[in-house]
Amino acid sequence: MKTISTKDFSSLINVSPHLIYKIIKEHNLPVVPLGNKNALPPESIRRILQLRGFKYKVNESKPMVINVFGMKGGIGKTSIATAFAEGASRLGFRVLAIDLDMQGNLTQSFNMKKHGQPVLYHVIIGDKTIEEVILPVTSNLHLLPSSLDNSQIEHVLNSKQSINITNFFDEMLDSVMSDYDLIVIDCPPSIHKITVCASCFATENLIPINADIDSFDGVVMTVSEIEKIERSFKNLSIKINYKIVFNKYDAREKLSLNIMGSISERKNLKDNLLPIVIRTNTAFKNTKADGEYIFDSKKSTAKEDCFSLISELTGLTDWVNRGKSNSNIKDVESIVA
Repeated sequence: MKTISTKDFSSLINVSPHLIYKIIKEHNLPVVPLGNKNALPPESIRRILQLRGFKYKVNESKPMVINVFGMKGGIGKTSIATAFAEGASRLGFRVLAIDLDMQGNLTQSFNMKKHGQPVLYHVIIGDKTIEEVILPVTSNLHLLPSSLDNSQIEHVLNSKQSINITNFFDEMLDSVMSDYDLIVIDCPPSIHKITVCASCFATENLIPINADIDSFDGVVMTVSEIEKIERSFKNLSIKINYKIVFNKYDAREKLSLNIMGSISERKNLKDNLLPIVIRTNTAFKNTKADGEYIFDSKKSTAKEDCFSLISELTGLTDWVNRGKSNSNIKDVESIVA
C-alpha cells in the first residue's frame, strides 16, 4: 500500500503531527506501521482533509485535468506526470493517468506495459469501451495505457468528419468522469489533433522547462501553439490555461539563471511561471531504476518539490494559505468534535 508519513503530511498542510494523531484517534482512522512510526494510507488522508474542509472536486461535473505538455522531448514530462498522478493518489485524490504518447513511457513508469493490451486507439475505433481499457494501478490510481497502436490515432481522427476537438475527451470519458477527482495526461512532444484535444480539455496545461536554450525555444513554441489554438476557436471563446514549471533547476548553474532571465523578459511566460521549481536530483533516475516512485524515498528535495507542485496546482496550497489548516488545538478540537 502506498502511504505518506505522518510527518510529511503534517508538514504539507502546516499542522503538528500531534494534531493529525488527534484526528486519527477521534475518528478511528486506519494507519500503517512504518518502522517505529505510522504512515497514513490515502483513505485516511482524504478523510482528514475533508474533515478540515478541503474539497477534492471543485467542479462536480468534471475533475481537474492537468495536461503535461511541451514541444520538446527530454524535458521530464513523463517524470512529472508520473510523480503528479502517483503523489496525488497518495493524498487521497482519485486519479486517472492518461498516456497519449505512443512510446508508452508513462505506462512503463507504472509497470503496466503489456504486449497487445488495448489502448485509446481501440476505444476511438469502437473495438473497446473506455471502461475496458482503463487499468487499476492502485485502488485510487487508474491508467489509460498507451502503445505503438496509438500511432494510428491521428489517421483515424483525420478521417472523421464530425470530430469535436474541443469536447473530444469530455465525450470520450463521459461514462467514467464522475469516478475521478483528477486526470493527469502525459502528451507527446508534438502538435496533432489528439494533443490539441488534450490541451482544450485541460484545466491547466503544465509546460516543463529545463536550463537549456532548446528547452526555452520549445516553451516559446508551445505557448505560441496554445495561442494559435485559442485563435482558431475564438468563436467559442476557448481559453487554454497554461503554467510553466522549471524542471531540473540548479541555482548554482549560470544557465539556470540565464533561462530564468529570458523568461522574465517575456510577459506571457513570466506571468505564467509557477513560483516553485523542481530541483535537479538523482532520486528521479534512481527510483525509476528500482521500480519505485519518488514518494517512496525517505527524504529528498525531489519529493518535497513534487509535493509542492501537486499542492500548488490542486489548490491545496491556497487552501492552507487561507488559514483552514492553522495549528491551533482549540480550532482542531472544534472541527473533530
